[in-house]
Amino acid sequence: MAIEDWNFIKVKNLINVSEYIEEPPSGESKHLRYYNSGVSVVETREEQNMVIRGKTFSRYNYPKLRPILFEIKHFLKELLEEDLFETYCFDRFYFADSRMFPHTDREACEISVSLNISSNVTEPYPLWIKTEEGEVPLYTDPGDAVIYKGRQFKHWRDPMIGDHNSYHHQAFFHYIRADGHYVERAWDATS
Repeated sequence: MAIEDWNFIKVKNLINVSEYIEEPPSGESKHLRYYNSGVSVVETREEQNMVIRGKTFSRYNYPKLRPILFEIKHFLKELLEEDLFETYCFDRFYFADSRMFPHTDREACEISVSLNISSNVTEPYPLWIKTEEGEVPLYTDPGDAVIYKGRQFKHWRDPMIGDHNSYHHQAFFHYIRADGHYVERAWDATS
């Protein structure tokens, strides 16, 4: 399937997420960055503040999720019939009233996969994507994923409806095409 032939692809039960379900963290919003050495650092990011509003907890390259990055890459290579390089993985817990504003992703996110890990919200919390055909809400259950072109299409989440116990846990896996325009971003180099 050529990259020009699709805007997004929804995949039911891409991954069995049962071993990745965890209790949502408590406390203030936080972003953790994990390095190959195993060290994690708490960061504040101005870029995140421009896209995300409300309380969230996120992790860049969380070691527990990195094996999925490689597993999904093999699935994508077969589906799209082209070689890819992984760039990074990222996960986020959204809490009541948090939202993600419409945006396109940076170069390291040429092909992105958004995977629903778990949620306890009673109202659906879709990922919205704006394509040439219009704005499309994409609803997922745990284990379901949406594959999309993060550089090309604006995407967002409206404010999450819920109470102080509500959460939605989403993981993101990003790739670039081996013969594409962003090959220098492989493994999230110089981002």
